[in-house]
This record gives sequence, C-alpha cells and structure tokens, in this order.
Amino acid sequence: AHQRNPAHLRAGIYLAVAMQENGDHGPALEVLNRLADRHPDAPEPWLNKGHSWQAQGRRVEAAQAYQRFLTLSAQRPDLQAQRNWVQA
Repeated sequence: AHQRNPAHLRAGIYLAVAMQENGDHGPALEVLNRLADRHPDAPEPWLNKGHSWQAQGRRVEAAQAYQRFLTLSAQRPDLQAQRNWVQA
C-alpha cells in the first residue's frame, strides 16, 4: 500500500515500524520524515521518529520529537497509552 501511495499515513507508519523492528532506523526516519511533511498535524510520525532517534542515541532529537508528539496528540484519546509512555 505504501508503494502505491507513499502519502498514506497508516501504511507508512506500519512500514516504518517494521523497519524499526529490524533495526533499520535510517530508512525508517526517511519514511517518517516524508509522512510528517505530508501530514503536519499527525502525531504518529513524531512518536516513531522519537523511537528511531532514541535508538540511534540522538537524545536531543528524540526529546524534541516526543514533545511534538505530545503537542499534536493532546486531543487524541486514542493515543493516551502512548502519551503516558512518553511522559513516564
């Protein structure tokens, strides 16, 4: 689905998460950066960018991404569990 429509948010997130699970954080960040550009109000790319940057030891970037996630997800009760994790 992502190859057919690279702007599709959910397909892109699933692809990036699969890459992250394989330790491929560089390519995952490429996908997530495109998604964040195409969906500027979506919190999901920012949460996952934080994960990849944290895995790469890039703490400052990870903290900024997590903060952006918290800002964008403030009105999203479906993301409360993720908000709790970020805030812990």
